[in-house]
Amino acid sequence: MLRTLVNTHLVEELPGEHFSLHDLLRAYACSLAGNEEIVNEENSEIRQLIHWYAASVDNADQFLTPGRVERDDVNEISPTGETFTSFDEALSWLDQERPNLVDILRRAMEIGEHHLAAIIPNLLWGYFNLTKHWSDWIECNTLGLAAARLAGDTKSEAYLTMSQGVVFRNLRQVPDAVSHHRSAVLLFEQLDDRLGLAYALQNLANAESADNSIESALAHFGRALEIFQTVPDGRRGRAVTLNSKAIALNSFSRHEEVLEAAEEAKTIMHVMGDSQGEAIALLSLGLAFSKLHRNEEALESYREALSLQSTINDRYGEAQVLLALGQLYAGERRWHEAQVHLQDALQIFEDLQAPERTRAAAELEKLLEDQQGASSS
Repeated sequence: MLRTLVNTHLVEELPGEHFSLHDLLRAYACSLAGNEEIVNEENSEIRQLIHWYAASVDNADQFLTPGRVERDDVNEISPTGETFTSFDEALSWLDQERPNLVDILRRAMEIGEHHLAAIIPNLLWGYFNLTKHWSDWIECNTLGLAAARLAGDTKSEAYLTMSQGVVFRNLRQVPDAVSHHRSAVLLFEQLDDRLGLAYALQNLANAESADNSIESALAHFGRALEIFQTVPDGRRGRAVTLNSKAIALNSFSRHEEVLEAAEEAKTIMHVMGDSQGEAIALLSLGLAFSKLHRNEEALESYREALSLQSTINDRYGEAQVLLALGQLYAGERRWHEAQVHLQDALQIFEDLQAPERTRAAAELEKLLEDQQGASSS
């Protein structure tokens, strides 16, 4: 049927077995939308599609987020959806379907499927945290938050408030991040959800660290670790918190303290098969080793991190390691290697429109000045 429509130029075929209506046909279809019978039939079909996408995203997220927080209300999703056999399959499908996923959330809001419209963005958190599609991440969270409030779904509201805080911290909008994470803490306390509370405290500590409030951050990291130690399914949360703590300690030049936290996080993430988390721990170790003048150990950590990131297509993480490598090589006056790594990091950050592109550009400019100064002397 689709081939017939394509051959008669009523439907356009797109890459990846996708199809789109031509503009005039779409406009005609919209003009029919006032017919109540058509609307009811269409809404029924859209509901089936929403359930299919929700089940598919749930299946994909199981590969992207090992040891994730499981939610009872996911059982309300229809069991029929796309299935996957590997991380690569799941990531490829999410990349391909991303525009449709954003659109299906809008449609869910239009027809009153508020509960699913709140759950789907939660299930997309791991994907967006890996790929850094900032605007889609924010839009999905915004739609999900509105849906959660309409559905009276406080748990989804709490998790999506936390997710929005993570986006704002990534984008260096620190006051907004702190505000969202404080709100998430209050919501989880209201729910008496200790696992969610521990994640919220961990993320609040991240934002406070970015706000230069290190003592408050360390106190919240400590409280989060205590909770993760006492709740079921707290192992991944402990590793995430140790990773975040290591990043904060590095930023405040407490490099010796980084080693213990990052080593434990790396071990847990490796056992769980969480390559992104393991790579984050390796980056923290590399940065600490570099500052402690243990450059060979730093290089080994960075190379291991890059290897893991290449397997999961973590371009943002890769750029962070390339930046660190460029700085290390610059310190050793290995000018060419430093320039190549800094240029590669800058290109990725620019592709992602990440805030770190400013820092990478500054490091590259400083390198060229230092190299010129060394040549002239």
